[in-house]
Amino acid sequence: MTARPMSLGKRRILVVDDEPGIRTLFSFMLGAKGYDVRTAGSGEEALESIRGGPFDLVFLDIRMPAMDGLGALRALKALRPDIPVVMMTGYAVEQLLNEAMREGASGYLRKPFTVDELLGSIDRVLQPA
Repeated sequence: MTARPMSLGKRRILVVDDEPGIRTLFSFMLGAKGYDVRTAGSGEEALESIRGGPFDLVFLDIRMPAMDGLGALRALKALRPDIPVVMMTGYAVEQLLNEAMREGASGYLRKPFTVDELLGSIDRVLQPA
């Protein structure tokens, strides 16, 4: 499968987190910066969104009920291996983060994070090589 070119207009970002407050925060912060932000409350919803359209970047919580972040990452990468994924966690889960990186994650954010850390992670992942 060849890499999909980044959108020419607004960059589309999918935020996957079981906490509604986190999804709202991302939508507000990134929407104000000009990103087209979509959200999903579970791994299953995320996969539905990925099947429905292209995204430039996915932020994915590592700890979620039912399908956890690693399971969602694996399924997402099986569908669209070219989409960069940044894992998020509020827990000390070094082993899970390391495993996520081996499975193809592009980076991670530790909660709580600052706006600068969030925007910096987007810049690092979406910068052309």
